[in-house]
Amino acid sequence: MAYQYFGDVVTFDTTYKTNKYDMPCAPFTGLNHHCQSILFGCALLQDETEQTFVWLFETWLQAMWGKEPKSIITDQELAMGAAVAKVFPRTRHRLCLWHIKKKFPEKLSHIYHKKSIFKRELKRCIRESPSVEKFEEAWKSLILTYGLERNEWLEGLYNIRESWEPVYNRNTFFAGMNTTQRSESINASFDSFVNSRTTLKDFVVKFAKAVDSRYKKERKEDFDSRHKTPSWIPSHYILQRWTKEANKELKSVEYRSSFEDEHHMLRALRSIHVCQRVSQLSYFAEKSEDIYKMIISDLDHTLKKAFGMENELLEDKEDDEMDMHHKSDPHVSQTKGRKKSTEKQGLGGRIKGGLEISLAHATTKRRSCDLCGGYGHNRRTCKQYNGEGSDYQDEENMTEVDDNDIDDLA
Repeated sequence: MAYQYFGDVVTFDTTYKTNKYDMPCAPFTGLNHHCQSILFGCALLQDETEQTFVWLFETWLQAMWGKEPKSIITDQELAMGAAVAKVFPRTRHRLCLWHIKKKFPEKLSHIYHKKSIFKRELKRCIRESPSVEKFEEAWKSLILTYGLERNEWLEGLYNIRESWEPVYNRNTFFAGMNTTQRSESINASFDSFVNSRTTLKDFVVKFAKAVDSRYKKERKEDFDSRHKTPSWIPSHYILQRWTKEANKELKSVEYRSSFEDEHHMLRALRSIHVCQRVSQLSYFAEKSEDIYKMIISDLDHTLKKAFGMENELLEDKEDDEMDMHHKSDPHVSQTKGRKKSTEKQGLGGRIKGGLEISLAHATTKRRSCDLCGGYGHNRRTCKQYNGEGSDYQDEENMTEVDDNDIDDLA
């Protein structure tokens, strides 16, 4: 659900390796309408080869119903870049600017240092160029001024400038991001739950707790946005994804997955839609006792109707299966359906099992005679006080199940 609302921009990073087996943890991260980092999925990888990344991206795409992100930010990993090009051919791929900048002191150590003029001018060229033409002018000027014409690393960086230089990416929505910092913030949140001794089994449990803690923070921001007055901004300047109602309306899915069939996708959509409505009801239930009682009453009524409808579907299915069986076997009796007994029906028409019926009989309070205290008769037919025997019990009218019978049924 989070990806359907905020999956337009994704950051992906594999630098986190806090687990017992030193396996790269690869989170798919986005940005929600409160500018909080939000997790779209996560994987533990055996290695960082192109084949592994292709498998990971295809598996994740399948879980997201085949919806590709509009843009993705990764580090400068060749295997990862090749996999992105194969699996997300229509997605704008951007390299993390921070990962590129941190290589400047290593590759250009003779002129790139704390107080150097070159560092200040290079930063201005990258960050403040108003257009593509101005950036290329400033870059070439720096190369000539500092005699860097033969620097192969800078030449290679310039050849892929469209994938990392901000001025080339102004026409693509990146939610204000140009680094994988959001992935790293998700990684940092894991530190409170996992460590280098965490096993894979424990990781699954603690990972779920880490995700839940993120959503608690989102729910708090949802609450604050409804009860606090924000600074006024004209609504036509605000994208829907940044509003407080960004994730409150389920939109129809216009794409079709190449991995999931349509029937399965529609089932999932129905389930998501109902969960969303129930979540909204829980918000209103907090407001007052009357609203709470009204919601519970209506939900109970709806639940009973759903039970009934489900049983009708099951009965229709059984009848259809029986019809098919009868058609295939002419020696079987053509009686359709099954006998209905009110004794065997529970809530919503549910059929009780034999053990449940027997226990009900065993725990039912039997009426006794007012005169002798015996069972199976009353004071009018009591033969002990009418002079016709003692402790008479009408066995034909008795229904009794002892412990051995119950054990046999079980």
